[in-house]
Amino acid sequence: MINIFQVLHTRLERKEKYYQSPLNYKTGIIASILLSLLSTFICIICFISYTELTHNLPSIEQLPQMIEPPGGLMYHPTQLYDRTGTHIIFTLENPASIKRQYLSIDKNRTNHIPQWIVDATILIKDPNFWSHPGFQRFYPSTNEDKTLAETIVSNFLFWDEPVKWKKDLQTKFLAARITYQFGRERLLEWYLNSLNFGSLAYGVDSAAYIYFGKSGNELSLAESAMLVGISEIPI
Repeated sequence: MINIFQVLHTRLERKEKYYQSPLNYKTGIIASILLSLLSTFICIICFISYTELTHNLPSIEQLPQMIEPPGGLMYHPTQLYDRTGTHIIFTLENPASIKRQYLSIDKNRTNHIPQWIVDATILIKDPNFWSHPGFQRFYPSTNEDKTLAETIVSNFLFWDEPVKWKKDLQTKFLAARITYQFGRERLLEWYLNSLNFGSLAYGVDSAAYIYFGKSGNELSLAESAMLVGISEIPI
C-alpha cells in the first residue's frame, strides 16, 4: 500500500533541492523579471492604444438633442442660403411630411411605431440587436453589416469623417457606449425616427405621410412591410 505521507515528503525534498540549486534559483529570478517586464510592456501598449483610440472623440451626450424633438435634425429641413447667408433660396423638405412626429416604440402610447415595423427592421438590419454590446465583430464593418448603434454613430457623430480602420474602431467603441448609456429601446426609436426612406422622408412617420398620406401609427401590415422594403433600397 502506498504511503501518502512518504510520497508528499519525497516531493517536498525534491522541490527544496531544486530551489537550493544556484542555477535554478537564478533562472527563476530571470524568468520572473522577464515576465514582469513583458506584462508592463503590454500594459503600456494597451494604454497608448486606448488613449489614441479615444482621443478627440465626439460627445455622445449630443445625440438626444440631435435626434429627438424639438431640436432634432429630422425636424428642421435643410435650407440653402444665398452668398450673403441671410436669404433662404431653397428648402429641402417634402411638403407631405410637414405633420410628421417623433414616434415611440412603446405600444401603450398613442403615437407609436407598429410592432411589425420594429420586428421586421431588427430581423433585417440587426438580428442580434437585443444581445450584442453595440457591435458584432472587431474587424471592419461594411454598410451592410453595421449594427443599428453603429449606424447611428456613423450618421450623427462621424458623418464627415473619412472611412479608415481607426474610425471603424472608434465607431464600435461609441456604439457600445451609447448602447450601455441610453439603452436599446431608445436607440431603436432613434434609428426608426431617422431612417432614410428616400424622397426626403426621414423616419417612419415622415415616410408614412409621404407614401400613404397617414401617420406611421396608422399603417397596416402590408403598408408596414412596404416601408421596410423601401428602407432596403439603396439611396
